[in-house]
Amino acid sequence: CAYDAGSKLLAAGFSGGIFMLFEMPEMQALQTLSLGSAALDAVALGANGDWLAVGSSAVGQLLVWEWRSETYILKQQGHHWGVNCVAFSPSVAASLKRQKTLATSEGKADDRGGSVAGRLLVTGGYDGKIKVFNSQSGLCFVTFAEHTAPVSAICFTPQGNAILSASKDGSVRAFDLLRYRNFRTFASPDGLCQFSSVAVDGGGEIVAASSVSGNYSIYVWSIQTGNVLEVLTGHTSFVQSLQFSPSAAHPGQLISAGWDGILCVWDIYTSESKGGNSEKLECPSSVLACAFDPRGNDQCAVSCLSGQLQFWNVATAQVLGSIDGLRDIQSGRQWGDKFSASHNRGVKPGSGLRKKAPSEGVNFNQ
Repeated sequence: CAYDAGSKLLAAGFSGGIFMLFEMPEMQALQTLSLGSAALDAVALGANGDWLAVGSSAVGQLLVWEWRSETYILKQQGHHWGVNCVAFSPSVAASLKRQKTLATSEGKADDRGGSVAGRLLVTGGYDGKIKVFNSQSGLCFVTFAEHTAPVSAICFTPQGNAILSASKDGSVRAFDLLRYRNFRTFASPDGLCQFSSVAVDGGGEIVAASSVSGNYSIYVWSIQTGNVLEVLTGHTSFVQSLQFSPSAAHPGQLISAGWDGILCVWDIYTSESKGGNSEKLECPSSVLACAFDPRGNDQCAVSCLSGQLQFWNVATAQVLGSIDGLRDIQSGRQWGDKFSASHNRGVKPGSGLRKKAPSEGVNFNQ
């Protein structure tokens, strides 16, 4: 409940999803509104009692209602069952500027394109919805609900004018951030594949997605036509991550990381990749993620299940270095421990542990 003494208004929210506004002391009902069947957890009255805020944690919804005019001031809702993937828009989103064919002036278009560069945050949820947020205001301004299963991966095009999502419903979808619509839908030729990861090339022309089961193929489509360009087969287990090279010298170079401990290097634009041939780089264990150096120097990093980070030069197929993080990610004996199980609790650094400096041997990553 919430009460405003100045306006003598009492707001009450109920477990059935209904909130009511009463005028005191006569207890006369002024407004009754339902937000569904989920319980309401919090209500608040604004200045002078004109605005009424209602929150429900069950559906992740926040509603600000102007009860006199019966209009929504603010309506925000998060994902029902949590966020599965997230991505930031690229820092240079020049293509978000509207063209002359659209009904806006060129000057206003420039202001809009510069204002959203690097400030958009897109999330994919287990409820199959995709939400686009303004990272500065924290508000969601568009929701796409075309997917019918959890969204497993999401990414922006390098130009920042569209987002691509892979889902367990067997589709990869492209959404336009100018007209806010699903303008292209990609699927496997047989339509029986679920997708786990997605990547788009530097030119924003082709998109690749990895399948969850079967022969763990990687499907490559043309964004312009929606046709399948390649079906890459080379992994023997789940493909966890994909990324295209940012190098201008290798525009169609793609790396894929799988649970089979293999980092595959593909070249989409050359004939050598026809039939699934690729250069396979063996990693210490199952690969969980891969990423190219944004400077476009043919270097990439992979994270392995064994706790190692490896740095590869994909042009020479050589390991440039590695970081062993297994000791840093070891957990303690108890849930709340801030140190690994191998450390001695209660022993002062520098004496019992025979350390030269107090900070030596301390695990700062916990």
